[in-house]
Amino acid sequence: DSPHAPDGSILIEVADDREDLRTEEEQAQEQAYQYELKSRKPGVDTEARWVRKGRHYRYGYKKHVLTDGQGLVESVITTPANCADTVVLPELIEKAELTQGVSVLADKGYCGKKNSACLLERGLIDGIMLKAQKGMKLTERQRELNNAISKIRCLIERTFGSIRRWFSGGRCRYRGLERTHTQNILEAMAYNLKRMQASCAPEHQIAQESPLSEG
Repeated sequence: DSPHAPDGSILIEVADDREDLRTEEEQAQEQAYQYELKSRKPGVDTEARWVRKGRHYRYGYKKHVLTDGQGLVESVITTPANCADTVVLPELIEKAELTQGVSVLADKGYCGKKNSACLLERGLIDGIMLKAQKGMKLTERQRELNNAISKIRCLIERTFGSIRRWFSGGRCRYRGLERTHTQNILEAMAYNLKRMQASCAPEHQIAQESPLSEG
């Protein structure tokens, strides 16, 4: 969330959090709205955008994150808040430079032919949770698969929660996309360092208690 949000009621159609289904006319109205903010309200962060998440409206940016199986951040992309989650997955994977055979787990919001094709093209294992189609429910096997994926990928929620708790993340400290992205990178680096310090200590202790040679 940006502390430099515009005052007053929202006068445009706002994109949904997961997918932007607005018409070209509605998107053009948003561009005109942002231009007016830039010219008439200099205190507003005009690079941020509105997004609708459930029943709530948020103004700011969106942080897209890929982590490893322990929740350590491997790549970060920052976009205006109205950018749909699904379109950023290929760029996240490319930045992380994942090797072939690695499983990529994601919630059902990322389910789609383009993302699955992206994983297949890079030799990665598709671990995106399945989404029921219109008029077609998930089978029992598919629901079990979703549950198995969910138990692992929920670690990323701990990553977000820890960054908020430890470093007061989740709120922009600066104006503009580039500076907000820098904030996100620094928070991710600080999180990784803190987690790595904690995870290395027990291993070091075990090594001392377990001799490598016998007799």
